[in-house]
Amino acid sequence: MTYNLFISHSWTYSDAYDKLIGLLNSDPYFSYKNYSVPKDDPIHNAIKKCYQ
Repeated sequence: MTYNLFISHSWTYSDAYDKLIGLLNSDPYFSYKNYSVPKDDPIHNAIKKCYQ
C-alpha cells in the first residue's frame, strides 16, 4: 500500500521537515507519495494568519 502524504511545513524551518522525510525514507516497508510543496517551487504569496 502506498500512502499519499501532504506534510504542512515552512521552508524557513526545513530541518524538521528534512528529519521527517529521512525517517519515512529509512523504513523499507513504508511506501508513500509526497505531495508537499517542493523546495524548488515554494509558495511565496501565502497569507500569514496569527491566532491568539
